[in-house]
Order: sequence, then structure tokens, then C-alpha cells
Amino acid sequence: MTDLLTILNFVLPCWLVNIALNSLYILKKYFPQLESRDIPIDGNILFLDKRPLLGKSTTWLAIVIAITMVPATLPWTQSIKLSFLYSLGVYFGHALGSFIKRRFKYTDGEFFPIIDHADSVLTTGSILAILNFFSWRTILLATCLTLILQPIWNTFCHTLGLRKLPL
Repeated sequence: MTDLLTILNFVLPCWLVNIALNSLYILKKYFPQLESRDIPIDGNILFLDKRPLLGKSTTWLAIVIAITMVPATLPWTQSIKLSFLYSLGVYFGHALGSFIKRRFKYTDGEFFPIIDHADSVLTTGSILAILNFFSWRTILLATCLTLILQPIWNTFCHTLGLRKLPL
């Protein structure tokens, strides 16, 4: 039981920030004026392969959401340092996942196994494990749990019309 609580203590902030980032799709659906304010971080520049560096889903508005959501998801006893590390890890994981997807010629929203479900958990987990906040075992188990539950959650949200694509 202690392992499960430790895993959830680590992974819940990652999941909640990811849900908040995905909620941008819903917000833009009902508030189209947000689209013009949701500016890509990469400035729409192309990489050496002539493909977008990160794409349209890695935006300034999303990084603001990530930074503001993490403190709201952590218990009040957690430190500002840990909150910052979560924000950095989750968003850097998303950006790294976008970069990798573009190199493999995947477009925004197109499903890429493992990257789309676990990029933020793996990146955040790596940072926090290196800094000894959590064990590598906890990160591995949280990643496995994420890879099982996130596709189920995404399919459920798609069925409700909260996601454009099921995975």
C-alpha cells in the first residue's frame, strides 16, 4: 500500500497538469478567440529537417497553465522548489515529446505510442529521481500505470467530446 501511495504522490500532479493542458482543446472549442492568443513557443520556425521545431501544441499559454497548475496539485506541505521541478518536468516532457514526434513526421494531435502518454511522467520522473525526491522504481511503476490508464482516460474523454482524437 505504501508503494501505491508513493506512486500516486509522484504521478498525480503530472496527470492533473496533463489534464489541464488537454483542457485547452475544450476551451478553444468554446472560446475561439483563445486560438489567436495560444502562440507556439517555437515561433513557428522550422528545424533542419524543414518540419516544425515543436509544433502548434507547445504554446506560451500552455506553459502558463503548467506553471500555475502544479502548485495547485501538490499538498501544501510540498516546497516551491518541488513545484517548480514538476512544472519544468511536465512541460519540458511535453516539448521534448513534440520535438521527437516532429522528427518522426508525426503531426500535432497524431498519436505516437509512449511519447503521447508518458513523456511528461518520464521527464518529470527522471528529474525528480536524479534529485532523490523519488526512487527510479517509483518512476518506473508510475510510468507503467500511466501507460495503462491514460489510453483508457483519453478514450473516455473522446467519447464525451472532450478530446479530438481517442488516444
